[in-house]
Amino acid sequence: MGWIKKIRGALDDQQRGALIYSGKLLVFKQVPAMQRLCAFADELITAAFNPHAPEKAQFELERDEFLSLAASTQSRFKKHPESRKLFRSALDEIGVDIEHSYWDRLLLRILPHGDTHAGGLTSRAGIHRDTWGSNLYQQTNWWAPIYALTPERTIVFYPDYWSQPVENTSASWSYDKYVADRRQTDPRLAPSYPPAPQPQQVIDTTAEIRVVIDPGEAPIAEKELLTEERFRSLREEFGERFTAKMGAEAIKELLRRVRVEELSPEMRDKMKTETSVQKKTKAAKRLKGM
Repeated sequence: MGWIKKIRGALDDQQRGALIYSGKLLVFKQVPAMQRLCAFADELITAAFNPHAPEKAQFELERDEFLSLAASTQSRFKKHPESRKLFRSALDEIGVDIEHSYWDRLLLRILPHGDTHAGGLTSRAGIHRDTWGSNLYQQTNWWAPIYALTPERTIVFYPDYWSQPVENTSASWSYDKYVADRRQTDPRLAPSYPPAPQPQQVIDTTAEIRVVIDPGEAPIAEKELLTEERFRSLREEFGERFTAKMGAEAIKELLRRVRVEELSPEMRDKMKTETSVQKKTKAAKRLKGM
């Protein structure tokens, strides 16, 4: 199943909702107001980290300085009237009924490489469902990359779990405790209390989707299988701005990207905890292949 659907133009709430509830990840291409919002965010980030290039600033700044600049930039973006104005315009251009919608505060997410410069709002959230930590039965998340994405630097989805429950800590997790802990914690540091409930079972990441969507890039996910017709259509529209391989060459490239050091303990845990004989056998075979 192709999980990603490219949209040009607007969809009303009913059309958009039907696609989302069918499991689609919607990519709205070249939305003028969203492009202006991303450009505005880039201006704020570039000014804050000047003379360092934003994408490499963490390698040139000490941790405390990097986190201080990141926190002040995030706060400015969140409170700036231009951010809200452009985001509202983007929703309107996409087809959202503004007068009958509620939205949360805007968040400029900054995720540094590794853990040395992580802290506060630059910390990873980990595998979670937003509905675990709120009283909302449903919500739509909107994401837009400010800088180029790669398969190693993007958001990851696990569609195999969208239609099944996952054991998690929501019964004992408290939003009030998280907020209290966050207020008492230095903004450059990550609160000790988890920002969201955590899964209590091993998550099978073999069917993950790493979305690589950049302005002007092809709306395809890493490891997505393309038919000959779709490949020709994408190549015609996007030229050489994406890479597609076949046969042994493709398999060799995918094997090169396998994170053995992470998957090995994960498969061992799955063999110990998995109750399904079929899944336990699958984990054993994967472990043997490593």
